Amino acid sequence: AAARGSRGGLRSPCTRAMLRIHHPRPCSRPDAGVFAPQASAFTVLPAARDGEALLSVRREGGPSAEGLPAEAVLEYEVELRELREVQVLCDGLLLQKTLVRAPKGPGSWELPGERAEVRCSWRGEVEATGFVFRGEAPFRYSRADASLLRVWRELKMKRGEVAELKVAPELAYGSGGEPELGVPPGASLLLRVAMGDWNDVEDVSPGRDGSALKVVESRGEGWQRPMQRYVCTLSLEVEVRACAESAPEKVAPEAEVTMALGGGSVEAPLEEVSRLAGLGAWGVGAALDVLLPTMQRRERAVLRCSQALVGGPHERVDVRATLSSWVRVEPVPHTAEAVVRTVLVEAEQEHERPNEDARCEITFAVRAAGSGALLEEATEPVSVVQGDGAVIRAIDAALLEMKRGEVALLRAPAAWCYGEGSGYTRPAGFPADEAEAEVEAEVRLVGFERGKEAWAMSLAERLASQLKKKEQGNALFRRGEFERALRRYEASNSRAPEAADLAKAIEAASCGGDEEAASAANERKAAAEQVRLACLVNMAACQLRLGEHGAAAKSCSAALDIAPGSAKALFRRGQARLALAELSGAKEDLLAAAKADPKSREVRAALTQLKAAQGRAREEERGAFGGIFT
Repeated sequence: AAARGSRGGLRSPCTRAMLRIHHPRPCSRPDAGVFAPQASAFTVLPAARDGEALLSVRREGGPSAEGLPAEAVLEYEVELRELREVQVLCDGLLLQKTLVRAPKGPGSWELPGERAEVRCSWRGEVEATGFVFRGEAPFRYSRADASLLRVWRELKMKRGEVAELKVAPELAYGSGGEPELGVPPGASLLLRVAMGDWNDVEDVSPGRDGSALKVVESRGEGWQRPMQRYVCTLSLEVEVRACAESAPEKVAPEAEVTMALGGGSVEAPLEEVSRLAGLGAWGVGAALDVLLPTMQRRERAVLRCSQALVGGPHERVDVRATLSSWVRVEPVPHTAEAVVRTVLVEAEQEHERPNEDARCEITFAVRAAGSGALLEEATEPVSVVQGDGAVIRAIDAALLEMKRGEVALLRAPAAWCYGEGSGYTRPAGFPADEAEAEVEAEVRLVGFERGKEAWAMSLAERLASQLKKKEQGNALFRRGEFERALRRYEASNSRAPEAADLAKAIEAASCGGDEEAASAANERKAAAEQVRLACLVNMAACQLRLGEHGAAAKSCSAALDIAPGSAKALFRRGQARLALAELSGAKEDLLAAAKADPKSREVRAALTQLKAAQGRAREEERGAFGGIFT
């Protein structure tokens, strides 16, 4: 019997479902035209024909339909008793029918990787004869082992799943069969496989050349991984093998060690383990530098290292590590990695950080890194506004990266603390001989109130914030911190009142007949434009010093839209165009700047540079075209 299915049927083009149904088969009662139900089992196999789902019904038992009228119309009640998924793999060479689904839980969706080392059990029989050539027994294999039957690399099973496999000869013993097992040539096999667990093996070597293979023995927690500079605490074992297949030899008992990633040096216990393994002082450290950045907290893994990675006399070294914890050590952004932060106490359940102009409650203690002398401290919380210069620059910059409740240890050079040109007023009684010392500052962020965002400010607040950011940028520029100064000038312009808001304020004052208010509104508009103009010109100055000549030219063009005759904007755009070898544009800008400010030595010096550049360009042109004409 066959019937077209309207919905359901195929789950995907490569999936077959087999279901067993309770089939109440009618029995004849001709006198009443009603038939008594009897049970019969059917298997319904979805197939495809002409783009439609087709249900092929195969009856497996039960009474025949003899005795029914030829034109009888029958009604059936169907109860779904069982559903089994059948995957068609390798273009039909492998049919995988699930008998027991994988249990739900963490990782229940995972499949073994290409190099995974798998543990399972299986039983095998010849399909045609039912001959059992292998009883149920455990089996371990590596999916990377090319000598295995191909079926072991092609099956798609999850942890705890049990499946029946119908295997074509191409994936099994082929045309030769396996006489020792009693498998005839060209035989298809039926395998019953119970998937156990596996250890994924990943090539984590720097060049992906197989010199460092990671095997996960037990998974860790969370999504985070340690990064360069982090100080990791781990338990460590090292085994060596004279050759890849020889028995392992443990070189030292398991030990707890600490190591800073990417530091190029190790502490004494780790150095001792490395020397015991015959790998010198740094061999095991080099392996851990590769392994640890791939690990979760509390993960246990083995790194199988070749001589190419760790050196030494052994063909293979296994470094087994359980990563207990780590301490975050990272450079503070926008300090050119001059200030480094070590997180001593992590904030719990906190994600928000202070922004610029946030009011922060902090305690701190600053000491000279060399002598340990106490230079400044606040044992009770003090209130500071980020960016106002109330604390040393190192603390001020680090506050933007901290969370409420966090304790951090900062290490910073004198230029970011009390040194000459730092811009910080030293406290009374400060030891003069420590002014240029590198310092360590322990800082606790007790709490904070984020600074008001521009969209939430009134017109007067935006004007005040715009001016404040500009002044902060000027202070940074004078100290030579051009990148941070550029960010402040950009922030100043982002805080500038919108032109539409200024126009509304002027219109409202004028309509109300308040001349004084209208005059004040016009003054505010002019002041905002002047601050914006100054910031654009100063941005160009920062960008020129940072080598961003294209950006500098754009900043100057924006400034000239506000003030077409600005000598500084013309001069700096001329400098940018000169650096970009746009000589005609540079000449136009520099001549205009000289006209606007005839006494400027900088402009005259730039014109001299332009003249020299034009001369070089003419010489290059002669060299390029000199041989063409005679």
